[in-house]
Amino acid sequence: MRGSIKIATLKDIHVYIHWTFLLLVGWVLITSLIAGFTTMQFLWAIILLLGVIACILLHELGHVLIAAGYGIFSKSVIFLPIGGIGCIEKFPDSPKQELAISFAGPIVNILIAMSISAFLPSHVQFWGKDGFEGIVHKDNILSYLFVVNIFLAIFNLLPAFPLDGGRILRALLGFKFNYIKATALTTHVSKIIAWLLVAAGILLINPFIPIAGVFIIFLANTEENYLRINSLIKDIQLKDVLMYDYNSLDANMTVAEASNFILNNHSKYYILMEGAEPYGNIRRWEIIRAIADMNYNAKLKELKNKDLKFFDGNQTLEDVLGKMSADEEKIYPVLVNHQFSGIISFQHILEYLLIHQHKTTEYHRIRSLAGLL
Repeated sequence: MRGSIKIATLKDIHVYIHWTFLLLVGWVLITSLIAGFTTMQFLWAIILLLGVIACILLHELGHVLIAAGYGIFSKSVIFLPIGGIGCIEKFPDSPKQELAISFAGPIVNILIAMSISAFLPSHVQFWGKDGFEGIVHKDNILSYLFVVNIFLAIFNLLPAFPLDGGRILRALLGFKFNYIKATALTTHVSKIIAWLLVAAGILLINPFIPIAGVFIIFLANTEENYLRINSLIKDIQLKDVLMYDYNSLDANMTVAEASNFILNNHSKYYILMEGAEPYGNIRRWEIIRAIADMNYNAKLKELKNKDLKFFDGNQTLEDVLGKMSADEEKIYPVLVNHQFSGIISFQHILEYLLIHQHKTTEYHRIRSLAGLL
């Protein structure tokens, strides 16, 4: 997602924070300062915030674990003001799979809350000056985390995309309707809930409730658009939409030599070639970072592992779209009859559809996904 900052990698899962999530963090810190927190109280507020982030990450990893059991692998997790969003490589194959994957997150939060409850005294007070509405400190931080996890479980069960409840609703509708119809119906429900959140935020004078509503509207539309576009490309093969105009670099070229080359163009990705065969792909920023570190004599292939993902030209666009959506500009080499024939990227697929589907009813959805609306 545009505007996201990578903060970590767990196994092969990249963890990002969207800039709007930083607004939420900033709001918590500023309100703590305005409230006149002491240094120790401010420290406990930071610890609580980190605990909440950890709980959200565990929630998303619950989805990842169950999805992996069905052979559906996750590429990334993005933190947004409404929580975390996991990006998987493809849609579940059946409503039953989507139900299991969607319920996994809230179940993780319930299990965390149950684990925390074992350490809470029987007379714990959740409300009032010594409870959840008071200042966080060492004696009530577990109470805060208990309530936060209950809230995360309940909030995520709201029947609205991209929340788990939206996916659960779509899965239930999927037993009666096709996936596209089920997604369209869920999108309508999502927008109703989103506008109710916007209205509630205005009435309660809480800026973050309307922000959550706006995100739900945007992401619900994206969910439906993406699925409909997926249906448009299921019969198109990669070899029919290849790009032949791309920038490549010799994998054995040094960083110093590459620095002269990248000054002459603005490509964000390059294919590393070893002879006539592709070795890997490298981001422009990785080369610039090596220059900043004065690693001038390093070979480009030493800057990364040989982990290049190839696509077969006989695969359909539907087969690979999810794998490419995490990074719209990243380029992937395509092999036809085991020979390197060209490259493909998510952005190029959208451009192809913009050109070839301009007279269809789905054109506005393609424009929306391409960021043209």
